[in-house]
Amino acid sequence: MDVYHPLVQNHFAVDTRLYDILWELVFAKPSFDESEAIFKGIAARIGIDAWALDRILYCQYRVILAGLRAINARDGYPTKTNSSPS
Repeated sequence: MDVYHPLVQNHFAVDTRLYDILWELVFAKPSFDESEAIFKGIAARIGIDAWALDRILYCQYRVILAGLRAINARDGYPTKTNSSPS
């Protein structure tokens, strides 16, 4: 989804990177449809379309994941590095 196209503006390329981020948010591996719904909800809350959020997550994946893991470690929640998704 590198090129903006109306057919993909409200969808996500739910792949390993997005599942890694989801694990840090919900400590589980939701289905594809559940995952897409979670990310669509996030996009709606911050006022951007799914394509724009997907690009942000793609470009800043390592920074976002490191930040989420640091927050979870600080707060005593499991991270994918010390626990496995169910």
